[in-house]
Amino acid sequence: MGFKFNWLVELLDGLDAAKWQKPLTVSRAMKPEHQVVDQWFKAHGHQIPRHGPSAASFLACMFPERLSHRTYAMQEARLATTFGRILHLGTGRADRLRRWQDSKLDFSTCLEQIMSEAEMPLPDASNQVTLEEIDEALFQIAANSPFSSVEIRWSANNAYPHEILLPIVRRLQSWEAKWLVRMILKSYSPIQIPEHQFMQSFHFLLPDVLAIQNSLEAAVEVLSQEDLRSLPPNPPKELRHIYRKVCARYLVPKLGVMICRQPYYKARSIRHCCQMANQRSMSVERKYDGEYCQIHIDRSKHGRGCIQIFSKSGKNSTEDRVRLHGAIAVGLQLDNADCPIQRNCIVEGELLVWSRSKRAVQPFHVIRKHVMHGLRFLGAEADSPRKPDEQLMIMFYDILLLDDKVLTNKPHAERRELLRAVVRPVEGQSEIGYRNVIDFSKRDCKDGLRELFVHAINERWEGLVLKGCKDPYFSWEESSSVIKLKKDYIAGLGDTVDLCIVGGRREQSVVDELKIGQLSWTSFHLACLENRDEVRRFNAKPAFRLLDVLSYHNISKDNILFLNERVRLLEIPYSRCTQYLDVRIDQRGIRPPTALFKEPFVVEVMGAGFEKPSNTPYFVLRFPRALNIKLHLDRSLVETNTFEELQEMACKSMTPVSEAFDHDEAEWLQRLIQADGKGYNAEGNSQSTSPAKSSPGGGVKFADLTDHKLERQGLDTVAHARRPGDTGMVRFSSPVDGQNTSVRKHTLSIHISPSEEARKKRRTDSGVAAATISKHRSRSTASVGTGSVRRTLIPLYRALKGPMSAISPFSPPAVFRSPRKRKNKGKSKSATARSSAAPISLASSRSRHMTTGRHPLGELPNVSPTSPQRPAEGKVSGNASGPR
Repeated sequence: MGFKFNWLVELLDGLDAAKWQKPLTVSRAMKPEHQVVDQWFKAHGHQIPRHGPSAASFLACMFPERLSHRTYAMQEARLATTFGRILHLGTGRADRLRRWQDSKLDFSTCLEQIMSEAEMPLPDASNQVTLEEIDEALFQIAANSPFSSVEIRWSANNAYPHEILLPIVRRLQSWEAKWLVRMILKSYSPIQIPEHQFMQSFHFLLPDVLAIQNSLEAAVEVLSQEDLRSLPPNPPKELRHIYRKVCARYLVPKLGVMICRQPYYKARSIRHCCQMANQRSMSVERKYDGEYCQIHIDRSKHGRGCIQIFSKSGKNSTEDRVRLHGAIAVGLQLDNADCPIQRNCIVEGELLVWSRSKRAVQPFHVIRKHVMHGLRFLGAEADSPRKPDEQLMIMFYDILLLDDKVLTNKPHAERRELLRAVVRPVEGQSEIGYRNVIDFSKRDCKDGLRELFVHAINERWEGLVLKGCKDPYFSWEESSSVIKLKKDYIAGLGDTVDLCIVGGRREQSVVDELKIGQLSWTSFHLACLENRDEVRRFNAKPAFRLLDVLSYHNISKDNILFLNERVRLLEIPYSRCTQYLDVRIDQRGIRPPTALFKEPFVVEVMGAGFEKPSNTPYFVLRFPRALNIKLHLDRSLVETNTFEELQEMACKSMTPVSEAFDHDEAEWLQRLIQADGKGYNAEGNSQSTSPAKSSPGGGVKFADLTDHKLERQGLDTVAHARRPGDTGMVRFSSPVDGQNTSVRKHTLSIHISPSEEARKKRRTDSGVAAATISKHRSRSTASVGTGSVRRTLIPLYRALKGPMSAISPFSPPAVFRSPRKRKNKGKSKSATARSSAAPISLASSRSRHMTTGRHPLGELPNVSPTSPQRPAEGKVSGNASGPR
């Protein structure tokens, strides 16, 4: 007897109920869903199959999202037709099922309600549905789909889905059919099974096996080995490490089964990246914007049959990427007599499109014109035809197996040398990825990484990938995680566009998953204005083009609640043409909103560059998100980006920066410094957003001005604290006249919180020299020689205590200095106590001076007057007086 489906439903219902439970004080260390899993295994652990085909069926039904090689090609619309035929629904109930969105419920819950009106008779205990039956039926549906892997399609029988599912659905109750539908959709949302805990409870070796052989069937096959069958599935924790060492010889890569990719961490700044590097020597590689390929080579097979390609999802994509086989054969020298691969090999690389005329890699969206999915070209209907000088190429960057020698436990530096010995670089066909080694135990590591990252940004690379030179690909003993560094991972550096929220939709499954109350909207539609000039000049009705949708994955819960509250009284039924606005949808992948908003909201959206969606001839933001959403309630529609501006920004973001534009490099370096800093954050509010910029200039933190210094000589900083009405700018002045420096004079303006005038256009004066920021904190210069006069020093920490107006330049000029302890030499204890008991208020003092007119610097409370001293001839006087 197999494992009964209603036992699995018992677990899923328990997890569904646990969503609304709060852990008790005595058991707060364990989450409610973990308690449900533990109790379920105690009740049914002895009935769970752990070896053989039954175990594979059990895991396939438990984790349907891991079955990447299966494609059922059944979404809600086709499922409504299929279940209508199985249940012989009448016209009324079938129409309700087809229009399930009107019920404001997810499809599975709507089906449950319809089936509950006429429940199926309960089957006998001996005739209950088992997981083996369900898995066999779903396997057959996947075999009949042209989008499944080739090894599955060999079992196709051309049967219709309703014919395959009928014997099963007729024996299910309504609440059980709900979970069957979610299994077919490959998502049990709104619940989530604690994957790691469940796998550990099933067998303590299962997570480790899946890391080496990323297939449920292959993992069960390993656990079914004669020596592993005798192992207890859940031994004491203190003995598991010993068992792993004993079983290590079984946990090896297998040709034809994908190796799980390395986990990675996102670096949120240069400083954060250096902290995660942890003084290791790292291989800093270029992140190519292509499609991941894990290539398995079996020389025992003849011709191109020896090549097997797995995609990022784990699907066997050998047939879909047949145009890449020639480049792989050239790079790995498979047709040569002196081929370095004797028996087998597993390598990793990135599929790219190469232009012979431009001698450059093409953007990501060009790949769909060269790569098939299910032996069909998808999403390329609106694209231009393939150019004759374009071809697929492979960019290799790692090797995991060579002639039965496992390399996953070898250091990355050793694997890289082996890769260079195996691959023959040929331009436009096969190459080895660019890399640079940085030793993060050295003091200048942050400077080197920052300069390399700025170079990557200006060259329009997708980002950088950091791998430890001594790290293995997979290890139980130590972490071997990869670090990814992309500009959109860093706050304030991604490409931003000002768009409008014009409508929304509601998904009941999302409401249940978010658990923040009943919501009217769970996703919001982004659009750009197409007739801005007409709206501005003639007050015409605005016309919008829908570009994308913000869902709970890319917008915070607080903002979802805020938007639900704001649009409560502004909704109108959806129509392409309304009294208040017109809406245009030309992307097939965007589901229309259920309602529109009479007054659209202006919002700043960040993305990772730009891309062309499927069957679309124009660019939109790639991976749009608004986690820290900025609603510009004080701005009108005419201040947003138009469709034409969006296309111009996309073209500019994909064009490498010329070396002549040094100010771009200096600007990026300064913005990276700002992202690293701590302390006072002068990030602007909604009025600090410019609709014409392609990248935001995040808020300047004043601590950065004292923690870092410009290595270029003669760059002095004069910081103006922001107050209402100020433009809020930090200016790097040109070198002092007469000072010995090779840097040409320039002025670099960095907006902290630009005013309304500054928001219209981001200005950076021409002739900016590329500045390099040092790693160490700068010492504040005690005095800077300008002829025979020394500059007066203004303590920076005092200047930032309260609101402060810009100090007009007097003679001698003023220079801010870093905070330091002032020694009370020569003062009596009483004098010291009096000075500490009566501190000077900067704000009150400033107001007094503003009423009495101008005063010399010596009378200002935050200025320490110094007597002028003439420096030695030919030298600049001054020494570092601030703290490191």
